[in-house]
Amino acid sequence: MLTGEPRPSAEELTAELGQVTIADVHEVAVEALDAALLMVPDGRHADWAGFTEAPTGSGEAMTGRTHRCLDGVDVQLVAGPEGVGLIGAHQRESVRFAECVALLAWPDGRRLLIGADAVSVTVEPTLYAGAAAIPSAIDAAVPAHLRIEMPAREPWAIPRPDPKRHRGTAGPRAGSRLRVWKDAGVTRLALLLALSAAVTALLLPNAVADSGNWVVALVALVVSGVLARALIRRIRLVRRLLQ
Repeated sequence: MLTGEPRPSAEELTAELGQVTIADVHEVAVEALDAALLMVPDGRHADWAGFTEAPTGSGEAMTGRTHRCLDGVDVQLVAGPEGVGLIGAHQRESVRFAECVALLAWPDGRRLLIGADAVSVTVEPTLYAGAAAIPSAIDAAVPAHLRIEMPAREPWAIPRPDPKRHRGTAGPRAGSRLRVWKDAGVTRLALLLALSAAVTALLLPNAVADSGNWVVALVALVVSGVLARALIRRIRLVRRLLQ
């Protein structure tokens, strides 16, 4: 009703459906089967039914200048005169300019290139070293009629590298945090034992008259102070690692 399309009656729909032949259904089914994408569970294949696996990556890597990722991810951006690509340990996608069928362009420099084989490459110039000029090179290489202008993103939606990783540090590993937690736990246990020894020495019978108990209590208190200081340092270290 909103678009002004005709609203056929039930009798008109029944008459139209009665005109559909088996040949019409077969023609549409063949066309749909030739263009359909079938999703199967991991580890399963449908080649027995005549389906060919769709590509999820590129067979060859793009050649050109390599730009390292500033966000600590093991992926490199490769930009050359023939196209762009992403290369990682388990990743390889390339789109050649001559085979690009669509280019999505954002005002902040992000570019998404889609190849004829459905493989796509996303270029985020803020995440790769020395990649500020790549969007302009892509725009010059891809025909203008393939370009699709995208709306501007909010500032918070533009990815930025982690400052710590940008300086070349990968940040604390989970193993180091776990080790510090364990050391803090051992220090806390030793502190409790030292305090227990001091209190026990002072509460023993004749503790006032026995100078040995005072010596034990004094040593235990000194050890407790040292352990308490070490525990405070480890707690501060844990907080820094978790930031």
